[in-house]
Formats: sequence, structure tokens, C-alpha cells
Amino acid sequence: MVQRFSFTTSLVVLSSVISLAGVTASSALAERVGVSAAVTLIATGTPPGISTREIVMGQDIVYDELIETDSRGQTQVLMVDRTALTIGPNS
Repeated sequence: MVQRFSFTTSLVVLSSVISLAGVTASSALAERVGVSAAVTLIATGTPPGISTREIVMGQDIVYDELIETDSRGQTQVLMVDRTALTIGPNS
């Protein structure tokens, strides 16, 4: 015997699935705030929830990413609003 669901029940289930998919997708994607425009020697970035990576020129920088440099490293980030942020050594 085939069980039929009412239109309302089907709509509630469908909207729940779509809502959960949206929450999962949005938490997996970080908001891009800029791009690395220059890197001298070593600069690293640690996006939220992701392991530390070496920053290379042209790489996206995301909201709340921790950027660090060693004693000789520097980097410049071009923000989406076209302002530039320069991060010097030992930062």
C-alpha cells in the first residue's frame, strides 16, 4: 500500500531540507574580504576553522582570518572596498 502525504506535510519537509542545506552551505563558506596583493618572504593566514596556510600573492583573505608574519615577512592585503592593509614584520 502506498502512503500519500498531504501537500502541507510535503511542503514542511521540503522547506526543512532546504533550510538545513542553506545553514550547512553558509557555514562552510567564509566571507571574502580581500586578496593578498604582495607577499615578502613568509606570511601565514589562519581562516576560522581551517588550519594555517602560507599566504601567496593573489590568494583570497576571508573575514576574521588571523594573518601573521615572521621577523622579515610582510604582506599587503587589498580589501574589497579598494583600501590597502600592509602588515609588517613580526605581526
